[in-house]
Amino acid sequence: MADYANAQSAVNKANSAVAAQSANVDTYSDGVASASTAKASAQAALDAANTQFASASAANDKAAMIAANSAKANAENDLVSADVAYTTNSAALATAQKNLKNANILVTKANNNLQNVLKEKVSVDEGTAHVEMTVADLVDLVKDWNAKAAASTKKLNAVQSNLASVKDVQAAVDQANADLATAKANLAAAQTTYQTAVDALNALNNGTTTETSANKYGDQLVSGGTTVYSTPAAKAENASASANAAANDDVTAVVPAPTPAEVAGSNVPVDVISSVVWANPTFINDSVAKGAGTYPTQVVVNFTDGSSKTISWNLVVKTAGTSTPDQPSQPDQPSQPSTGDQGGQTGTQTGSNTTVAPNYSGVQGNHYYVNGQQVTKAQYEAHVAANANKSQSANAAALPQTGNENSAAVMALGAVSAMFGLGLAAKKREF
Repeated sequence: MADYANAQSAVNKANSAVAAQSANVDTYSDGVASASTAKASAQAALDAANTQFASASAANDKAAMIAANSAKANAENDLVSADVAYTTNSAALATAQKNLKNANILVTKANNNLQNVLKEKVSVDEGTAHVEMTVADLVDLVKDWNAKAAASTKKLNAVQSNLASVKDVQAAVDQANADLATAKANLAAAQTTYQTAVDALNALNNGTTTETSANKYGDQLVSGGTTVYSTPAAKAENASASANAAANDDVTAVVPAPTPAEVAGSNVPVDVISSVVWANPTFINDSVAKGAGTYPTQVVVNFTDGSSKTISWNLVVKTAGTSTPDQPSQPDQPSQPSTGDQGGQTGTQTGSNTTVAPNYSGVQGNHYYVNGQQVTKAQYEAHVAANANKSQSANAAALPQTGNENSAAVMALGAVSAMFGLGLAAKKREF
């Protein structure tokens, strides 16, 4: 096959040379023809100028003679140029014709060599068979393979193009399915909204409405009160806490809100109430800071179905009594569960269970406390006796105070004196 390739390459080169020389022959042939035409035209012009000059001379027309001489000179110059062009193109044409003849000879030799190569025998392996054939047959076989390969390539390109189109179609189908799913979801949501609106409209037309827990139980909620016990130190701390919370726009009540059980009473299931919060925590903090008094306020009762109901609630602030050796303080116990502040800290009082401040010493109901810890009556009396002088000094230091604190202290001392001096027990219900 190497000999065939070389022979075919030689034929191709020879054919290219023939083509080039043929083009040159054509070009120079055109040049000779054009020069011949120019030469003939210049000769005709010269002949005309000679005739004109002869006529002018006979007539002794000097102007005509001058014009004829000028035309004669121009014609002679054109004739010389045409002769040069004719000679140059004729020589080039002769060279091109010679080269073309040589190129044709080379083509003939190359083709003869190629034919000899094509007649040569070569061995070809076709699978497991060993076949001998001429180079010409092998060339034809290769051409056939190339034709088939070209056809296969064309088919492959067509398949790939179709596959790309199919992928585009599949992508479009996938997008359409996604859009359809979204549309179905939107339709379902719209249908739900529509059905809700229809149900609401039917309910209005039928004179019925969907009852919420607030509508069902709101009027049955119990409006009560919370009692908090506070000392002068506690009021100052609560006032500071309230001011700081307001400045930070994050108000937290110093007194816990009522529990769901407290507002539920006996007619409302406790489990339908999710939470109870103060309607105005700032007001609660300010009220505790002001001192003793009853402060009407509100609580918000939140139900588990998302509805809510605002009800009235009283915050009762009392001043906690200070223990003395012979007159321990014993504040009245409210009938409603309450939260309180003892000794500067809040606590919760519900029924007979009382949580007092860590530094509280005194009597709450039938319970005795020393420094916030519940003790027996004998232990309490021993503590009072042991700290009599210290307690009296503390009471004396507290007497110069003025305002709501003194009034509340006087009231508490009066109540304590009445209970222990007369043997009477006072009991109030807080709202």
